[in-house]
This record gives sequence, structure tokens and C-alpha cells, in this order.
Amino acid sequence: MHRTLPTALGEGLFRPVRAALVVAFTGLAACAAATNAPLPAADAPAPAAEPPSSASEGLDPAVEAALATPMPGIVVAEQAYRDALYDLAWTQGAKALFDATSSASVRQRAFTVLMQVCERRLAPDAWLALLASGSIDERPLPADDAALGPLKAYWTARVLVLAGRFPEAVEALGGLRAQLAPGDALAEPALRLQAYATGLAGSPEEAERLLGTVSEPSTDILFDRGRLLMEAGRAADAAALLAPLAGDTNRVQEAAVASLLRARALDDAGGVTNALAVLATALANPAAKPDHIALALAASAMMRARETADPQAVEMADKAVTVAESPGIRLECRIELAKTLALCGFAERVAAEARALIASAPMSAAVAGAVKAVADVHLAAGRFPEALDAYTLFIASFTGNALEASARRGQGLALTGLQRHGEAANAFRAAADLSPDADAKRANLFNLAEAKRASGMAREAEAVVKDLLGLEPPEPMQAAARLLAAECLAELDPAAASAAFIRVAAEYPMRTEAGRALYRAAQITAGSTAEMATPEGRDKAMGLYRRAAEFSDPRLRAPSLLGMGLVALRSGRPADALASFEAAAGVEDGGAAREQARFMKAEALLALGRVDEAVAAATAMIGGAPEGEWSSEALFWLGRRQFNAGDYAKAESSFAEYAQKWPASAKADSAMLLMAQAQFYLGKFNEAIETAVALVAAHPGSRCVPVAQFTHAEALCELLQFDAALLLFDDVVKTARDDDLRLRAMGRRGDCFFTLGEDNAVRYAESVAAYEAVLAHPAPKPFEMVLQCQYKTGRSLEKAGRTDEAFQRYYQDVVLMFEREGGETGLTPDSPSRIWYSRGVLGAAEILERREDWKAAAAMLGRIASGGLPGAEEAARRLERIRRERLPAERTAE
Repeated sequence: MHRTLPTALGEGLFRPVRAALVVAFTGLAACAAATNAPLPAADAPAPAAEPPSSASEGLDPAVEAALATPMPGIVVAEQAYRDALYDLAWTQGAKALFDATSSASVRQRAFTVLMQVCERRLAPDAWLALLASGSIDERPLPADDAALGPLKAYWTARVLVLAGRFPEAVEALGGLRAQLAPGDALAEPALRLQAYATGLAGSPEEAERLLGTVSEPSTDILFDRGRLLMEAGRAADAAALLAPLAGDTNRVQEAAVASLLRARALDDAGGVTNALAVLATALANPAAKPDHIALALAASAMMRARETADPQAVEMADKAVTVAESPGIRLECRIELAKTLALCGFAERVAAEARALIASAPMSAAVAGAVKAVADVHLAAGRFPEALDAYTLFIASFTGNALEASARRGQGLALTGLQRHGEAANAFRAAADLSPDADAKRANLFNLAEAKRASGMAREAEAVVKDLLGLEPPEPMQAAARLLAAECLAELDPAAASAAFIRVAAEYPMRTEAGRALYRAAQITAGSTAEMATPEGRDKAMGLYRRAAEFSDPRLRAPSLLGMGLVALRSGRPADALASFEAAAGVEDGGAAREQARFMKAEALLALGRVDEAVAAATAMIGGAPEGEWSSEALFWLGRRQFNAGDYAKAESSFAEYAQKWPASAKADSAMLLMAQAQFYLGKFNEAIETAVALVAAHPGSRCVPVAQFTHAEALCELLQFDAALLLFDDVVKTARDDDLRLRAMGRRGDCFFTLGEDNAVRYAESVAAYEAVLAHPAPKPFEMVLQCQYKTGRSLEKAGRTDEAFQRYYQDVVLMFEREGGETGLTPDSPSRIWYSRGVLGAAEILERREDWKAAAAMLGRIASGGLPGAEEAARRLERIRRERLPAERTAE
């Protein structure tokens, strides 16, 4: 159903989705020669005028009698059809058909009107059933009218075309034409319809040759030949064929139609500028009728919209609808308006226009094609939600339409674009079931398998691929299907998939799929920890990547060279890696792999110790493609290098730029965290707080949030806002996902309480509780953390006046613990453990000095006075003073 047939006004033959406008009218007043218009009837009565008013008294009696005669029903039926009054057209047409007084010509015209109404309102199956019944409104067709037989055969063939049964239609029309006498009024419509069906059956060249056999062709046949030439890819020949008629000043209306068709031919031939010039000439013709102007405006609008999405195109399309006079042309212009709106991106308005078109002509093939075309435009533009809505509207509105399979496929592609792969699989399955030919069915099965795999149903995808291969697809699709089967297997058994990929490469060695298969086998090998742990595995991955890199496709060559570099870098061969990365970076059109290779070049240079060159490479990449994915990686990498080198000012700048340019990237939260930490180390505490707060607001679920809150709290401590810092440390304790950060926050709580104890000694008890909470926590703790908490507990106890307990902490829990656990570990003198040991010694010695236990104090200080430990100089001075002032006898003895 809903194929577009050649008409008297508006829609033409073989209209491609991208075509601007196809027109095929033969005159605005009379439609008799059109294939779907009433056939010419020499004895058809002329329409009568309305009865005269009283002012007409005194007319000739014969004229008065003629004016008083009621208008014939056939004339009413024909006019009602033209005015879209289909119920009235049906009633009057049936009445004229079965009126015993109707002539054979009137019956033919009446039957034609009835068939026209059927075309508007019935699906092909129902229409064929009606024709097969031999009756109208349950009344048998007049058996004594021999002319109705050929007419019925013609309309039956027309329905077959609408149903997509083109070979049957061609055969039926060939038989009909063999029965018709030369000069029969049905001969030309039958020839045109046969050519149309031949073209739709896939032979536009044969169809054009069929029309070319007419020795004195009508303008309709010339128009059809022009369309067929365009369909056959011979647009330039079509333009040449139509040029003489388009320039014929003696046949204004035919010339107007020829100009419109010639403009389309020029457009199809790539000469859109010439096409628009032809249309501009047509618009400037003072003799042009409104419908001609409307169609030229609509065609110009479509061409402009397709080339540049020119907003002025919408204005032209709107004007075309306003200018059009006849209902058919107005409908055609509304269709073109919808397509123009879609091309220009007016999504909401085009959706409303599509619904309005369906409401006005729910059975129109042209409307169905327009809704489908709008959906196709949205899909091509990547507007997946709008495309999905349009395809869904088509499917709901035109059940059984010949375009439904294509619409279901488009629906699947739109759902795929929206990452709704499960629903896409259902759409592709429906499209495959509805596909009219084997090629379309195979294409939809392939997409179905891809959707199944993308939705995590690898085994089901494998089964679909098996069904596809059973349909014996051509080699290109067969290779792609076998590659897809291997991809499905990769999700189930990577080792087996690697072997499958290698078999695909062996089976199709000259196809791009072979290179892709080698690349995937290399990826699987490189991703295997077991294989990459052996020289043989690394050599295997390198060899597969090398073979894949031999293919000329830059989208395959660049990733393969990149893979070689990554394997070489992991194998400890940075020089080889650098060579591969440079080769990948030099591949034109290498895509993301090319950019990644430029980034990895910096990593290889760094591994070679060429730090300045590495930094220069990263900086050049940032400047060369500042918005690229790997430019962001390079900027982050550079910021980390600056941060790790202690160049916090540059690091702050790099991370600020990253966070500004890529606020939604996966590393945006890390960039903001490092930026806050760089600001902290620069002493820019207020800025660090602002950045940490912004991070929490922008990325509330990030793993960086607890660390940002910790940094925020540290900055508050530097600003002496310890109470506020305590609240944040409490949050970190509650939300931190790792024990190390949690323990650090717990310890820093103790530090805050200790500092606040200067103004309120009660806080020392809270600091003791905080440090003991760290010690009691079940998580493993570094030795230096244990010593630090014990020492700080002692300091808090000492400040609280609990000196004996403080001494116990210093001596037993710091000094003796270190000497027992860490004294023989060979730690460096400035290691954190020895720092806290030294502080414990000094703290214990101070208490002993206050007790005037000079000998014990001297012994305590002697532990570090000459050991090269932190605080050794202070211990030595104090020891010297004790010996000089408090233990002189011992000094003399020495």
C-alpha cells in the first residue's frame, strides 16, 4: 500500500527521499490524461450551469430548458472527488454507474471515480477483494458494458503496483495492452503504468526504453521518461530531454512542468545552482499559474534547506502552501514544508505538521512517504529522539504500508543511537520479518545481531548470525557476519575468540575485515595477563598488530601502530614504543588512535629519560588540538608532572584549564582536587576552600569528595578555624571509602582538639580520645602512625596535667616500642618513625628534668644525642648542660 503512482498534479515517479520535488501535472483544469484521473470520454455531457434567477426571464425557451436541467450525477461525482468530498463522490459515482440511462462513457467515468475513491480509502488487499468480487455496494457490475473489462483490468494492475507486486502488475498490463486497439483512450495510461511498474521492479532503463517506443509521445510520456532517466542515474540525459519542452513558449503550462522536472534533474546531476536558476526563472514567469509557482517555491525551499539548512527556505515553503490553489498541490506543498522543516531542524513544528498531514490524508501514499522522509532526515542528522518519534508515528499511522519494513529499521537505528539496544533488537526483528527481499532481510538480521550483542545477549546474537549466514549473504556481509560472530565469542571465551578472529583473517585475507580481525586478536592477546607475562605472548601480540598495520585503512592502521607501541612500552622497550607512536601519529585520518599516539609519545620520551622533550610533546599536543579527547589527557598528564615536581603554580593553572574545558569528563573531579591541593601548598587557603566546595557541588558522588573535604578542613586549620575544620573531619570519617584517609581524619580531629585546648583545657581530653580512637581502630596502621598517636596522646596528657600518664606514653609506648619494633629495621634517619621516636625521647627527658632526675634524663637524652637522629643537636645541648650543671662529679670522672 501507499506507493506513489504517476498523477495529474503533484507527485511523480520514483521519488527518492532526497529529491527536492517531483511534479507531473498535465494541466490544472483537466486531468483526463492522467493515469489516476477520469479517462477521456468524447460523449461525456458538459457540466450545466445553475438554474437562472428571476432576472433571466425572457431567455430563449431552449436555453431556459437546458438551464433548468439538473446537473448530471457523473459531473457531481467528478467534482466532488476533486474537492475531496469522497463520500459524495462515491454515492454519485455509484448512482451513475448503475443508472440504466447512463451511456457507456458515463459508466467508465463513474467506475473511474469509484476507483479513485478506493485508492484514497482502501488498503490494497481490500481493494483487490472488491475488484475480484465484481460488484460495487453489493451490486454486480453491469455485464453488458464491454468497456468496463479493460478498465477493471487496468485498475487491478494499479492496485498490484500499490501492493508492491510489480512483476504481476507488469505482466497484467502487458496482457491488457495486447487487447487494446490502437488509439484506445486506455492505451497511454496502461503504457505509463507498465513503465512505472517496470521501473519499481528494478529496471528503470527498461522502463524508459518502453516509453521510448512511442513514435509521437505526449508530454506525459516525455515527463515519465525524464523521471525514469533520473531514476536510472542519468540525470544529465533527463535534463537534456526536458530542455526543449521547458523552453517552449507556445505551451506555457507544459513548459512550466518541464522546468520543474528539469530543475530536479539538474539538482540530481549535482548542479544545484543551475537548478535554482531554472526555478527562479519559472517563478519570474508572469504567465505562471499559482500552482506552478507553489511547486517551484517548494522545490527551491527543499534545495536550499538540503544544501545549507537556510532558514529562508522555511519562509519559501510556507509561502508555497499559501500560494497553492488546488487541494492536490497544496497537499504536495505541505509535504515539502514538512521535509524542509526537518532539514532545517525545526523538530517541534515538523512533528505537528506530520500529525496534521496524517489527519488530513490518512490513506495518502505521499503523506506516508513524507512522514518516513522526515524521520530519515532526523536520523541522518543524529536527532535520535525526534527520529524515533517520527518512525513510531509512521508505524502507528500506516499499518501494512510498503515502507513499514524500512520504518522499523529506521526505528531500530534511532534506538541504537539512543543506546536502547534491547528495544532496537525488537525493531530490527520486526523489520527482518517484514523485509520484502532477501537483501533487506539480511541487513536487518545483521543489525539485530549487533543489537543483541550490545544489550549483553552474546549467545542470542551468535544464533542470529548463524541464521544470517544460512541465508547465504554476499561475501562482504558474510565477512562482516563472521567478524561479528567472533566479537560475540570474545564476550564468552576470549581465547577461543582470538582463534576465531585469526580464522576470519585467513578466510578473507584481502578484505578490511581481515585487518580488523587481526587487530582484535592482538587486543585480546595484549589484554591477557598470562600471555603478556611471557616473551612469546608479547611477540604474538606485536606480530598480530604488525600484520593489521599493513592494511591501508587509516582507521585500522593507526590503532594497530598504537597497539605495537603499547606492547613495546610494557615490554620495557621505550625506543621501539616511541617509533611506533610516532608512526601512528603520522597516519592521516587516523582518528582517536592518532591523537592517543601523540599523547603516548610523551610517555615514551619520559621512559627514555628525555623529560624536557616529553613535556614539550604534551604541550604541543595541547596547543595543536585544544579540544580533543587526548589533548585533555595531555593537559592532565602535564598538570600531574608539574604537581609531582612541586611546581604548584603551573599545576594549579593546568588543572584549572582542564576543569573549565572538560567539566563533564571522567577526570574533572580529580583535576579539581589536585587544583585545590596545589592551591593549599601555595598557601592560597581561601582559594583551596572554594575549589574543594565547588568539587563537592559538581561531583557529589565522586570518590574525590572525602579527599576534597579533608583538604578543605586542612585549609581551615591553616586559617585557625579549628571548630569548622572538626565538622569536615567528622564528615570524612563517616564517608571515606578507604581506611587510610579515615584514620588520617581521625588523627587530625585530635590535632584540632589539642590546639583548641590552649583556650579550654577540657579539649585535651577530647584530643586524647581522638588519638586513642585511631589506635583502637581495627584497620592496619603504619608503624609511624602508631608512634605519632602515642606521642600526641602523651602531649595531650601532659598539657592536661597528667604527667605520669604522659611519661608512660613517651617512654613505654614510643621509645621502648620503637627500640623493640623499629630500631633494627634500617630506617633512614629522617623517616617518620624515627622522628616520633626522637620526639618521644625529648618529651620523656623533659619530664625527668622537671622531676630533677638528672641521671635518668641524661640517659634518656643519650639515646639520640650521638645517633644522627632527628633532634640530635638539641639532645646533645641539653645533655651537655645537665652534665655541666647537674652531674659535675660524673663529668670529672670522665
